[in-house]
Amino acid sequence: MTSLTVILVSLAACLAEPEIVKMSDFSLSPSDNGNAIEKIGKALKYGKSLGKPFEIKFEKGEYFLDVGNPAGTEGSLRNYVFLLDNLSGVTIDGGGSEFIFKGIAGFARIVRCTNIELRNFSIDWKRPYITQAVIRGCGNDWMDLEIDKNQYPYEIHGKKVQYICSDGT
Repeated sequence: MTSLTVILVSLAACLAEPEIVKMSDFSLSPSDNGNAIEKIGKALKYGKSLGKPFEIKFEKGEYFLDVGNPAGTEGSLRNYVFLLDNLSGVTIDGGGSEFIFKGIAGFARIVRCTNIELRNFSIDWKRPYITQAVIRGCGNDWMDLEIDKNQYPYEIHGKKVQYICSDGT
């Protein structure tokens, strides 16, 4: 092989279209009200097995992502939807979708990767991990807060406040 042939073969490999991995092929559609995490994991595993650039495509809609919130696992790798490690040429195309999280989560962890593109989606939380309050007064060992209980549901148990999701968790 001449050096020109090697360059052309290498260039053709770089310009190759990525393999399209449709979430619908993994039985995930916007009409599903269940947790999309497992199906996304299967699609990502399949894409990685291809050994070449791939693009995960979602149909436009809402997708619910419950990564759970096991005690002591904040920052754990299992709390990411997309774990991308040592990959090149990967695109996640949300198709204009909204990904709605429940639990402490990150959308993607990208490590030792090149040419990664995340596009066409928004992220929101069913119940954000913040509660807004107005401080009405405070002293050395007390604070008086005004919290909109309809927007940020909570219960008081002794001296502790427990914040609640709309589904009761």
